[in-house]
Amino acid sequence: MNQKRTLLKYGILSLALAAPLSACAFDSLTVIGDSLSDTGNNGRWTWDSGQNKLYDEQLAERYGLALSPSSNGGSNYAAGRDGDPGIK
Repeated sequence: MNQKRTLLKYGILSLALAAPLSACAFDSLTVIGDSLSDTGNNGRWTWDSGQNKLYDEQLAERYGLALSPSSNGGSNYAAGRDGDPGIK
């Protein structure tokens, strides 16, 4: 019986602590990555998101956040590019 009370106390405490966390909201999304996250930092999109959105675009859309390239003042610092500059 004592073990059940202890378990019940910890359960109630856990719920009380977790309740305020569900009300937290994000006000921005910062992305750092490669071509799998690039939304136009090199002057063009690495991926045509007109048909298929990148994961970061989907995440921003889900939370109602704007996502634009850092080159346009946004918070997406991902940049994709072709090849390796060391290879000739």
